Amino acid sequence: MRMLIGSLFIKWGFDAIAAAERSTARGGGLLSPAAFFPFLIGVPLLIFALCSIAAALWAIPHHQPQSR
Repeated sequence: MRMLIGSLFIKWGFDAIAAAERSTARGGGLLSPAAFFPFLIGVPLLIFALCSIAAALWAIPHHQPQSR
């Protein structure tokens, strides 16, 4: 779930940057630095989710098949 939320924040950040770029091209762009705020939430959240998955996979004991 954290990975999904982090990914959505990152996508939102890319959309915000594209909107800020269009706004700047029309002479606006006062809020273009605010387009990076979703990345401040999304990137650490996505890294945390990936590290959690890696830690869980590392902690699970590997089941080896029994030889007969």
